[in-house]
Amino acid sequence: MPLDSLYTLVRSEDLEDEARFLVRIDASHPLFAGHFPGHPVLPGVCTLAMVREALCRLLGRAVRLAEIRDCKFTAPVDPTRTRELEIRLRVPEQRLQATVLNGNIVVLKLKASYEPDDK
Repeated sequence: MPLDSLYTLVRSEDLEDEARFLVRIDASHPLFAGHFPGHPVLPGVCTLAMVREALCRLLGRAVRLAEIRDCKFTAPVDPTRTRELEIRLRVPEQRLQATVLNGNIVVLKLKASYEPDDK
């Protein structure tokens, strides 16, 4: 099932040491009918895909996560209650530090390295 209609990166903001992206989630996406029926939850792998897409936009090139050193999903995302997430990225020296927030609630904390995606 294609994820391209699941979410949209709608805005970005570059600060001195951090980039921020606003992500809009489509709660009507068919993925949520099966994950989980009656109690939709955004899959963690989709949250990681959002972070990777934001990183690619920030860098202006395709990259892939080469090594995930630390990945903590700290709160579920119910798309019927949450329509937007904020992604905060720090990218020192081929390293990625990402935080995904639902308002003031941290949804994901990630530390990873990345490399060019030559596909």
